[in-house]
Amino acid sequence: MVRLDRGPMFCHCYASTREHLDSLKIQMEQHREIWRSIRRESIKLLIATLQTLLDECELTSKDPLKAQWALPGLHLENVLIGDLEITLNLERFDVEVFNISEETAWRGGFQHPHVDGDGQLCWGRYSDQAKAYHQSGDFLALRDLINNLLHTYNSRSPYITLEEWANGVGEPCRECGEVYSPDELVYIERRDATYCLNCSAYCSECRQHVPYEDYDVEWDRCTGCVESQTSDCDECAERFMKDDLHSVKSKNSDGETDEIQLCPQCHKEFLKEQPKEEEEEDHEDSPDTESVLAPSMAVQSQSE
Repeated sequence: MVRLDRGPMFCHCYASTREHLDSLKIQMEQHREIWRSIRRESIKLLIATLQTLLDECELTSKDPLKAQWALPGLHLENVLIGDLEITLNLERFDVEVFNISEETAWRGGFQHPHVDGDGQLCWGRYSDQAKAYHQSGDFLALRDLINNLLHTYNSRSPYITLEEWANGVGEPCRECGEVYSPDELVYIERRDATYCLNCSAYCSECRQHVPYEDYDVEWDRCTGCVESQTSDCDECAERFMKDDLHSVKSKNSDGETDEIQLCPQCHKEFLKEQPKEEEEEDHEDSPDTESVLAPSMAVQSQSE
């Protein structure tokens, strides 16, 4: 036992400390062996789980690894929901559920009373449990949980009630995604989709509805009609209705004659310049008076 003069007094025994360290090493080695055994069993369980899952499901993707299965002819309280297709991402927690037999557009785009339009299942209070199953690799338990949730209807928190599922609630607008009744939607052929009245406009020229982004407020018509019914003035480069443009012939810098389109104002300016140019051309083309009269005057003087 050693006593130190500095600091508080304590006792130190080298032999007992060494014995304690050896004991800790033995315990650590025992814990390592237990952990290796647990890991070996976990890997075996994971492999067995994956094998069973893949035997019962279809592997649809290898990167990332995804398994897919179906729930055909699903009913909830005697209401037909349809055939559901479930895709489980085995690498990260992601589950998608889509209805492959029933029309969902007039049901607000929802795939199931508890599945939104993007195929995301409402987990409710089972969210943590589902994530734990996925993290531990217990995909069979996760699959069973998903199937049980899809077979269950919770009237307190559905995206869409069973009555609305049976009778419909309208369709979503292609642009904003909001659900509207049929009389609040218009079908736009060029997009092959329905738009609400706020996201569309009516072109009186072609008599068609177009997305609002394709409507030119300044010209009060759709961009397609603007493109086909207007053109640029070749002088000022401003855009005008084609019916308001004047077609005239003008010489270019190479002296060749081109046909150009002029707006009303530029056409007026063009006409003002025309008489001056014609006079200059006529003056250049007409013979000199003095040169024409000179020979006759010379003849007259000789005769005298």
